Amino acid sequence: MLKVALPPLKPALAALGIFLLYQWNDFIWPLIVLRDNTSFTLPVALAALQGVNDNDYGAILTGTAVAATPMAVVFRVLQRHFVSGLLAGAVKE
Repeated sequence: MLKVALPPLKPALAALGIFLLYQWNDFIWPLIVLRDNTSFTLPVALAALQGVNDNDYGAILTGTAVAATPMAVVFRVLQRHFVSGLLAGAVKE
C-alpha cells in the first residue's frame, strides 16, 4: 500500500512538514503563557532583547540568524518536493 500511496503524497507531505516546522517560531502564545525568561521561545527572547532606549543589535542579529537557519536548511533540503507539490495542480496535461 505504501508503494502506491506514498509517491503521489511526497510533495504534499514535504509542504506540510515545512509549514508545521514553522510553528516552533510562534510568538503570541508563548508571550502570553510563559513567565520565566529561561523558558522563552527564541522569538520572545529576541523581543525581550529590544529595550526602550538601548538595543543590543549584535545579539538581536545573531538570534535572528539562529532562528532563520533551521527553516532555511529544511526548505533547501525539501525544495524539490515543495515546488513540485505547488506546481502539481498548475500543469495541464
